[in-house]
Amino acid sequence: MMTSQPGSYLRVAVVLVGLLLVREASASPIDLGNGLVYDALNDLSWTRDASANGTNDPATFSLAGYNDFRLPTIAELQSIYDQISGANGCVGCTGNQAPFINISDFYWSSTPGVTPGTVWVLFFQTGSQLEFLGASYPLNWAVRDGNSAPVPEPATLTLLGLGFAGVAARRRRKRAR
Repeated sequence: MMTSQPGSYLRVAVVLVGLLLVREASASPIDLGNGLVYDALNDLSWTRDASANGTNDPATFSLAGYNDFRLPTIAELQSIYDQISGANGCVGCTGNQAPFINISDFYWSSTPGVTPGTVWVLFFQTGSQLEFLGASYPLNWAVRDGNSAPVPEPATLTLLGLGFAGVAARRRRKRAR
């Protein structure tokens, strides 16, 4: 015969509620509402307006109080293209593709090409990568490392609260004995 110990129902309830609240991280870029979009897959913040920086050096670019922007690598550009095309089902993902606006035909990366003096460029029309001379078409998309506007996660806060409630309930039971 199986018997349950005091508090085991509470533990099971907490685990079940936790499982209901926990959800997988979104693979889609998240508009932070401050001119930046968070890419959770690469832990990067991209400018929402893909052409905001134009042909300027990203190191001189400033937005939402941040001034530590850089050029993305070719792998980062490919990843954001794949996320945009997967979420929007676009072919030739230029123009306005939620959550981004003003996506150009192609952007250069910080990844050096095989041939000296070249860099890898990603074409948003096709998703293909080609080598170009470093300064032949310097349109770039500014990016910075990390999440530029941490958003509180209600599920995490709820789980933390449930944990504290469980600890408090257990202490009350111990004192009542």
